[in-house]
Amino acid sequence: MQLPFPLKSMDLSPRERSTIEGILSAPSLGIIARRLNKKISLPASVYLARWGVAPNYITFFNLLIGLLSAYLASLGGFWPLFWGGVLFQLASIVDGCDGEVAKLTGQMSRMGSWFDTITDNVTLLLFIIGVSFGYYHSTEAAWVILALKLSVGSLFLTFLVAMSHMVFKKWEKASLVNYEQEVLTPMARSLGRPFFLLVSYGKYIVKKDFFTLVFCMLAMLALPEVIIFLVAFCGSLVSGIFIFLALKQIIFGSKPLETKLEKLETKTDVS
Repeated sequence: MQLPFPLKSMDLSPRERSTIEGILSAPSLGIIARRLNKKISLPASVYLARWGVAPNYITFFNLLIGLLSAYLASLGGFWPLFWGGVLFQLASIVDGCDGEVAKLTGQMSRMGSWFDTITDNVTLLLFIIGVSFGYYHSTEAAWVILALKLSVGSLFLTFLVAMSHMVFKKWEKASLVNYEQEVLTPMARSLGRPFFLLVSYGKYIVKKDFFTLVFCMLAMLALPEVIIFLVAFCGSLVSGIFIFLALKQIIFGSKPLETKLEKLETKTDVS
């Protein structure tokens, strides 16, 4: 596998090269992560692993970056929002380092996975709250508060559904990517081609590497209202899909919905 620059110019050990190739060849890797984020995070992760930096320290440092980005965004004005967006994108890049270092050093753990997932979600929520408050202080537009409530509520429900499943199933790795691959996609496939295509293509839009870069660009262009609207709209849509699929699994199980309904109709006819 041809490694991208600057990885191809680095003196990598066979273990490091094999691990990096595995990360870059993962089918779940988003296009922004593959073409931008990983070109920065992977070289940094190699050095961090060699220096013995623990993955959880990186996760905590990334949380601080996320908190700072949310704080700057909450101040309102062009430059605070600008740098808040830049730091939000930086947090997305650094977010890859903890997992990469864990794989490079063999320090992967259940606690580290949960810590990473929870801090990622907290960072996202706080950034959205920060952008909303910053814009509201400047405009006092009533719709911003309504959109913020909708955003926080929908994102919280989405995380709650996914996390509840992970806890109930006792997953070793708390990952929304794994949840999408092992739960959402199979269930969407059971509902027919249109719904399956919606989930299959829609998942790339809501991947962290994609929407983080979009939010960063919108912040740099001083368009916080667009960020607020997109989160409220897309968050509600994703939350609705998550809840619908969760209820479908509880009521009908993981088999195709048509099969379950046919069995129910047959049972009714017999009785």
